Order: sequence, then C-alpha cells, then structure tokens
Amino acid sequence: MKKILFAAVAALAITGCSQNEEIEKAAKTAEIGFNAIVKNTTRAAVTNIKNLGNFKVHSYITGTTFGGSTELGTAYMNGVLFETEDNTTWTTSDTKTYYWPSETTKSVQFFAYPSTLISDFSIPDTGTAGYPSFNYTVDNEADEQGDLVVAYESNKTATSEGVNAGKLTLNFKHILSRINFAYIPGNTNLTYTVTAVKIADIKGGTAKYTFSASNGAWDVTSGTSKEYTYTVTQSSNVVENKSYYMLGGEDASLMLFPQDVAKKVITVTYTSKDDDGVQVFSGDKTVTLPDNSKWEVGKNILYILTLPAGGTEMTVTPKISEWNAAEDKDQDAQ
Repeated sequence: MKKILFAAVAALAITGCSQNEEIEKAAKTAEIGFNAIVKNTTRAAVTNIKNLGNFKVHSYITGTTFGGSTELGTAYMNGVLFETEDNTTWTTSDTKTYYWPSETTKSVQFFAYPSTLISDFSIPDTGTAGYPSFNYTVDNEADEQGDLVVAYESNKTATSEGVNAGKLTLNFKHILSRINFAYIPGNTNLTYTVTAVKIADIKGGTAKYTFSASNGAWDVTSGTSKEYTYTVTQSSNVVENKSYYMLGGEDASLMLFPQDVAKKVITVTYTSKDDDGVQVFSGDKTVTLPDNSKWEVGKNILYILTLPAGGTEMTVTPKISEWNAAEDKDQDAQ
C-alpha cells in the first residue's frame, strides 16, 4: 500500500482582530473550526477525507486582498497543530484563542501542511512579496509514492462565502500529476501480455512547491532525472464503454511532479501470441511523447498505448482529466 501524504493550505474559521491589535470586547468569540472537503477519488492510494490526518496551520492577517504582490508579514497562527483520530473531528491543544479581524480593511490567509511530512514551510524573507513554499520529495518506487493535496482559501473574513458560524470550508486539492497506462490491442485476434511499462528522463527527487491564488507551481530545476516503472497489473476486461484495457490496479498510479514531458520516451515490454500459442512478437516497443506534452497540477493523465502485433510502430493517445473535479462529503473539525 502506498503511503498517504498530504499538504493543506487551509483557510480556517476564526473570530477577532489583527496580529498586533487588542481584540474588541464586542467581537463575538468562536473557537477555530472548519469543514474539510477532499476532491474525491476511488483509488486506494489517494488522499481523501477518510485518511486526511494531522496538519499544522499558519495564518496571516493582511489587507482586504492578498495576491502575492505584498509580503505576508508576521504569522498570526504559527504552526498550530490540528490532530484527529478518526478523520471526522480535528482538535488542537493550543490554548490561545484566535479571532476574525473586526476591521473591514483586513482579511486572513491560512496555510497548513502535514505535521509529519513538511518540515521547511517558509514565507519569503522580510520585505519580500510572495506566497509560502516548501520542498517535497517523490519516492523512486511507484508503490511508495504518495498523494499530496493542498487547500487554499484566501482573503477570508467572518462574512465571506464559505464561512458559516465561524467555520470555513477547506477545499483540499491534489497538486501532483497522476499517471496511468492502458492499452489497445493492435490485432484483436492475438493475446497480449504486458510485463513492463517505463517512462524515462522524468524529474523526480526533491522539488519546490509555491502556493498561489490558483493551483500553485512546482520548480523542478533541482530535481533529478529518473526512469519510473509502472506497476503492471493487466486487466482482462475492456473498460466499460471504451476500447482499451487498464494496465494498472488500484495502487498503480505514478504520483509525480507536474512538468514538461515533451519528447519523453515510454517503453512497453510485451508479447503477442495467436490462438495456437505461436509467438508473434516478444520485446520492447517505444513511443516518444509529442512536443506539447505537459503534466499539470492536479491532472490525471492516462496514456492509451496501441500495441502492434509485430514490427509496426507503437502509438500513444493521452487522455487528460481534472483530478479535482469531484468532492468527498464535508467533515467537521474544531
């Protein structure tokens, strides 16, 4: 089973005032609480509301609108730990009470991350504008790679959309690219057995993620080029209403950094036999991805490989879908 890893940029519900001002006595006090949503998926290796886990929270009180062109300033909540035993309720042992700003010229930015995963969360240096960032390392082995999700709710006040009685809904999003493979038999009269799928020259290792008002961005320049091997579990059944067969099971997805993959090479090892058991082909076939190929944040990429019977060229058709399209049910935390 793959490790479940996540990061959360969370906009939580608080009541009160700015970092350096006294709280108005008339302001209504409410403990920090939130509703959590994780974009839904059925794959066992992917983070969802049932395996979200613990996280720490940083918050910053800014002007009405923060867009990264100014500095965040001093943290209001500085690494507050939220813990859960059942992924239904989150609590904190922090004894400080946090408040929404009462000034109409103020809003709150919240950032959170897994308490056991991210250790270098940081904001730009004093006097420097921008969003927080952290480093993340992708495992070399597919079955050890983890999902990574974030939620970012910006420019929130006590009356913002999504805030209900002091609680703000956190929308966690997947920020890696999830890669899978399928195949179409080039000759339906033959039996195909796929034993290996690899993709080469992909940036792995450690990369830097920087939050933004949209999906954030990865800097993979310090990453290491690697060849990744897909865990093949060949399905004998065609996908419903499709013409292809999946090559991986529930945990097969490669969880990799979004990046430019133009001209990268996929290698498939397989055999093809006729009904009499005569081997028509046995070996490797390669295909080069098109010039405009790119893995984006939070995308599912399914490569559908058409496998020839013998000596003809293998082709690939990429099918890209939005990983963050559906949602799990809300869960509460306090």
